[in-house]
Amino acid sequence: MATEEQTNALQAQATVSSSISIVSSATVTYYLLQEKGWFGGDNGHFDADPHRVRTMNLVLILSVIDMLASSHWLMGELGDTSDAFCDYQGFMIQWWALAGIVWNGCMANSLYNWLVLKKTPEQLARHVYYHVALTVGGCGIVAVVLLGLDHYAFANLWCWISADYNAERFYCFYFILFLTWAYNGFVFISVANAAKDATGNREAQKKLQTKLKLFIGAFVLSWFFGGVNRTLQFFDSSHFIILYLHVFFVPLQGFFNALIYGGLFEEDSPLRLQIKFFFYKYCHPPSDKRNERLSQTEGALLTSRRGSFQSETVFDKEASIYTVTFNLGEANLDEVRPLGAWLPRGHDVYIVCLQECMCLQELREAIQEHLGGPEKFSAFHNEIGSTNKRLGFHGYIALMVFARTEDVESGAFAPLQSLRDNVKQGANLGVYTASNKGSVAFPFGYHDSTFAVMGCHLASDNKGKSRFSQRNKNTYRMLGKSVLTDVDTGLDANLLFHHTICLGDMNFRVRGQPEQLLTWVAEASKREAEIAETKDWVSKRYGLLAPPLPDFKQDESPSPDDDFDIPILSEPQRKKLIAPSYPCEAAWGVLLDREELTASMRGGTAFYNFTEPEIRIPPSFRRARGEDGECGSYTDVEQLKKGYVLKVKDLRSADSEVSRNNALVAGEGYSWRPPSYTDRILLHSLKDVEGRIETSQYGICDAVRGSDHRPVAAVYSLSMNSTVAPQGKIMKRDDGDIETQKNPIATEPEDKTLYSIEVGQITVDLLPLTCRPEFGNREAAELNFQVTEAADDDMGENYVEPEFRETSSTIASGSDPSHASVPNKGHHGQLDSIAEGVDNGEVSKNKTEIANITMLFPLPPEDPLGGAGREVHAATAVYGHGRRQSTKAQQQVNANLGAELQSRVTVRYNDVSGHDAEKSLRLMSHGTSKTGLHSALRLESKSGESIAQASICAAEVLELGPKRITVDLQSAGMKRGTLTMTITVHAVKAQDMWL
Repeated sequence: MATEEQTNALQAQATVSSSISIVSSATVTYYLLQEKGWFGGDNGHFDADPHRVRTMNLVLILSVIDMLASSHWLMGELGDTSDAFCDYQGFMIQWWALAGIVWNGCMANSLYNWLVLKKTPEQLARHVYYHVALTVGGCGIVAVVLLGLDHYAFANLWCWISADYNAERFYCFYFILFLTWAYNGFVFISVANAAKDATGNREAQKKLQTKLKLFIGAFVLSWFFGGVNRTLQFFDSSHFIILYLHVFFVPLQGFFNALIYGGLFEEDSPLRLQIKFFFYKYCHPPSDKRNERLSQTEGALLTSRRGSFQSETVFDKEASIYTVTFNLGEANLDEVRPLGAWLPRGHDVYIVCLQECMCLQELREAIQEHLGGPEKFSAFHNEIGSTNKRLGFHGYIALMVFARTEDVESGAFAPLQSLRDNVKQGANLGVYTASNKGSVAFPFGYHDSTFAVMGCHLASDNKGKSRFSQRNKNTYRMLGKSVLTDVDTGLDANLLFHHTICLGDMNFRVRGQPEQLLTWVAEASKREAEIAETKDWVSKRYGLLAPPLPDFKQDESPSPDDDFDIPILSEPQRKKLIAPSYPCEAAWGVLLDREELTASMRGGTAFYNFTEPEIRIPPSFRRARGEDGECGSYTDVEQLKKGYVLKVKDLRSADSEVSRNNALVAGEGYSWRPPSYTDRILLHSLKDVEGRIETSQYGICDAVRGSDHRPVAAVYSLSMNSTVAPQGKIMKRDDGDIETQKNPIATEPEDKTLYSIEVGQITVDLLPLTCRPEFGNREAAELNFQVTEAADDDMGENYVEPEFRETSSTIASGSDPSHASVPNKGHHGQLDSIAEGVDNGEVSKNKTEIANITMLFPLPPEDPLGGAGREVHAATAVYGHGRRQSTKAQQQVNANLGAELQSRVTVRYNDVSGHDAEKSLRLMSHGTSKTGLHSALRLESKSGESIAQASICAAEVLELGPKRITVDLQSAGMKRGTLTMTITVHAVKAQDMWL
């Protein structure tokens, strides 16, 4: 028996623990009831997501149960004052404490039905009623039976089942507790395995497992010492420390649940916002106006924000995307076979970029047949160029995308409509720009992800003269002038899609003496051979791009192009090859420090914020054709000198013959060709989705020797939500004709629910156009192969700026945005000014002074209305500098909830850093958080030309109140500085729109 002092300590601890739980549970309950519209709250977005609704209802019931149980534990020894009060306390503790245990099991069952059994939201909603009946009714019946049997009596600290009835204690309470523990453990294992099988996204798996561990850990911790204590009492034994831990933890279960579901340790969680609101409201001096405003803001957030109660997105599908770029060098189909050597089967999507392809139709049909035919893979393609050599063409620049037919037919994979899917950057033919150089593109949606794929062939060196600057300009025009949406937004293509893949023969070179470069290639290859424990390390590394063994064998029918043994690697071999290796990275780094594209990306002069697979392969260009191109393990410098073409004749007519036989004699008329990484694959992802796609290392296929290039490939692993279909305006092929339509299975927007995005207090830190590539080697930075940079008028392939119509940069109220006009001077009127600025180190002030800022929302690929008329239940409301700008627009909003969406809004600035920076932009539009809520900003000069642009992830600040954020600025892939602003994003009902 406990002493009087020990009893007092136990009572004090029970009071503290119970009080903490009551306050915590009440806080969570209050917040959730506000979300449902109680206490003047707004439930405009509460019912948007059925999974979120169910989760909130489950947590709400749990919080109420915790409060009821804790309030009766709080009574403590008061229950012993009379027999009637003791029966009441024992009855209520038995009922609600047992209900809390059973409800934890019901929540685990709901999770199991959702994530493992894949039951629909409607089925899960019905289960909640059964769970409530079981928990409240079943536990209530048990408590009533015990009351009728007069089994309640004082039990150490509060009234419960008498110690004389140990069997009833065990079977009516702790047996159920132990069963629930076991069931929750089963659910944890099942859900973790389901998540592991469904997606390779380790970050998503880690988050889910952490939530499950917290869920089960808090439940076990709350009752563990209680179970031990009651077990000891069953054998007429007792220990004060066990009793104390029983009293400490059991009443705290409401607090633990609030920690997990209220997110006390998560920034801006509902529980933390409640505490901050209380602190600012009651603890700050009333004279502090700023804190008064802040307290009002924080308090208002509690009625509307989407907090940590929102059920987390589970990525239940993973797709393998195989990308390869191959300059065929005019090779015929037989010279690039077997296709299995550079197109391993077993992936879900294939993205193939070809350059100098003279056998396009034959090759496309052969690839589709190799992958399993039209019944297995559907083909999409886009190309520019010609096979007419008399006009200076060397074949097509082609982009082919092959997607599983079942995904295409179900609508999970859908091509998106675009206005300008190619940019020609070849020879200047006077009135025409040739397509022997340039880019082609293909946008598509894949479940909840959007992609823009660009294949290119950029300017090559000419007559021994470097065209590095021109290649950078090619990248600006490719990103800036491609219009891969159904309306020209005036924004760079890579800011409008979740993921942008650029691949092709980009012709960027490694600077240095060719023979020295080959020496470094041999040294790096020796280190790779040591890691792989084989001289055939290049083939092993290419084997990383083949699917694991079970997937690799899944495609049924054999293909004649499978006559190639791709190394099938075990999991330990894969891990060993992809593991970071400082010696290897340092060895290849000697080459990369002299590489032009790497320097441009480091310096922000091209492909800013793009990433690239790790380069641990030998250069893919310029190779001798046929057996002469055999380089073995790449460790023998003399063999490398035979396998690479180090000099070529400057005369174009002799170039092909010389490169084939490699019989070169130094002398006048020849120029050096250093081995280079001309064939590249780059990826740009918006910040909030970049964790959903993982990149392999580069692989080079050394078995195809019909060209002076080698195929270079990479594999991307994409995590997706399979319940979501692509949004935006998709394209449908019907008997060869292409028509546009809304995806019939795309997620519909919630009725009468809009998203409001407001940005203001904008500060811009604009970089001067004097940035330079950052070479890691000083000699390489100063060396252009001992030749001069080719001037634009000496290139033979001058770029001619196409003409663009001059129109307004905003959409007129009531007009059809699907026919919206283009901003001044086309998509990127200032591209040439930027290019000249990089070359000359200066741009005139009137071309960089920001006069307007345009905001776009939603991004066209995320438009849940699919661009079909864009009819919505609201129009745009715009205000700036403390006053409304358009009374007519306000009247239209009031009069017509069916008005069409004005998805762009412009506000005029005199000086972004001055007083007018207080101006704001606000847009309201339908969107769906299932595919992302992204917006974009475009900074314009007085003439309407683009100066810089930025992407904004609205979902990251949804319902978090005014937030100060900083985003990167870019212009056609060039780093342009940063923009800092205050942003507010929330969901509103149409009738509550700001007017």
